[in-house]
Amino acid sequence: CVAREKKALKMQFETEAKKAEEEGVKASGRELEHLVRFLSKLGYKAGLELYIAELCLKRAQMLKPRGFGRVPKKENFLKEALKHINFVLAQEKDQNRRQQAYKLKTAVYLELEHYGTKPKDFEEVLKTAVKEAGKTLPLEVLLSLAERGIEGALKLAQEKALPQIEDSFLKARLSLLERKEEEAKKLFLKALKDKKPQSFSDPFWEEALDFAMRLSCEARYEVLKKLWAKLREVEENFAYHNLHLLWYWSRLKELYEAVFEEVVNYPALTDGACKSCL
Repeated sequence: CVAREKKALKMQFETEAKKAEEEGVKASGRELEHLVRFLSKLGYKAGLELYIAELCLKRAQMLKPRGFGRVPKKENFLKEALKHINFVLAQEKDQNRRQQAYKLKTAVYLELEHYGTKPKDFEEVLKTAVKEAGKTLPLEVLLSLAERGIEGALKLAQEKALPQIEDSFLKARLSLLERKEEEAKKLFLKALKDKKPQSFSDPFWEEALDFAMRLSCEARYEVLKKLWAKLREVEENFAYHNLHLLWYWSRLKELYEAVFEEVVNYPALTDGACKSCL
């Protein structure tokens, strides 16, 4: 029976993937691409759509843009993931499968936004995801949705965070959403001290800038000053040619502009008050 063979194949891959994860083995980009092509040949209705979508998302996340350059392969894998997810949402009635599909679709949409190709139905899809699969979404995703003003996301994040959050940056983001700015600032500075980004393509930089720009003038000044110091650490250890460094500088243009505007210029020019507060 073809259906039985497909089911067995899926179980085999899931077992091997879980075993590899437990052993700390990560599939290379080429291996993921090969696996996606192989599984896609089985066609739709094989029960593998969400598994293929997850593989496509993982491959897309591995592809990091340099500067403002586009990465067509990244965009193609995200589109491929959406194609499989939307097929499931159009056909599936099982609640668990629908929740899983919305969980993946939320991750894909956030990745598209981060990449700079925000879908037109961005807010509508995220609102639906919170209603349909809110309790299954990871804390980090719920915080991202709450920061974008998606209704219900903050309450779910607070419920999920009730046990104990170990990540200081996640704690800081939650505290800021709860309007506890001083606590949020302290937690962020602790996270920044512990954080060791290895490259300029790390999403942490853009997340940190977004966090800083939502702080009040005084707190933003202190946070950006420390963030700049952390950036300098990475610059000093950057092993590539200056051209590569300029690529990444251009990608973090908004972060550098914020740092120079808030940290370097305004104390001397405005007697301690940033331009946005004048």
